[in-house]
Amino acid sequence: MHRYIALGFVLLVQAATAFAAPPAEPKVYKITPEPLAGYAHVKAAAYRATTEEQGTHFVLANLNTRQPVIVSVIGVDPREPFSLAVFKDGWKEPKREAMTADGQPAVAMFRTYERANILVKSPAGARAFEIRVAVSDEIPPRAKPVFIPMDEYRQKHPLAWFSWRSPVLWGGIMTVVLLAAAAFFFIRRRRGS
Repeated sequence: MHRYIALGFVLLVQAATAFAAPPAEPKVYKITPEPLAGYAHVKAAAYRATTEEQGTHFVLANLNTRQPVIVSVIGVDPREPFSLAVFKDGWKEPKREAMTADGQPAVAMFRTYERANILVKSPAGARAFEIRVAVSDEIPPRAKPVFIPMDEYRQKHPLAWFSWRSPVLWGGIMTVVLLAAAAFFFIRRRRGS
């Protein structure tokens, strides 16, 4: 008899949980990077927010194919700990994770297309933080040009005409070799006659 009461109670609990409302979806904030003044290929966004009980959820949308993205999170008080997780779809399997440490921001760098989901949490409860996002095309690094004008090269290397690749040097060597061969030929011809 007790078994039937226990079984009935278990079935009642299972039925109640099956028909219960699904857990509420977290509130998701949209991040919209805007073109950054002075940089033709860079879009950026910066927001200040407070962590929520289950973390603060963001969606980064409208990305082009395989665009490089950098996301950084740091507390308004840099000593506060925060975790950063980046997801492609949903909120279950993060593709990138990072933590703040020693006043340094949590940084995630990745390439994606269309959208990315971002979750920021704090183990210390509700804490203020800043999230910064930079989206860009491939930006060539600022570097000196590989080739320099010949005048500039000659100023830096005044004896460059004497290098092993110099046409002046090889022309001089060929002239000396031809003169030596001609002299040898004429000397031999004189001795033979």
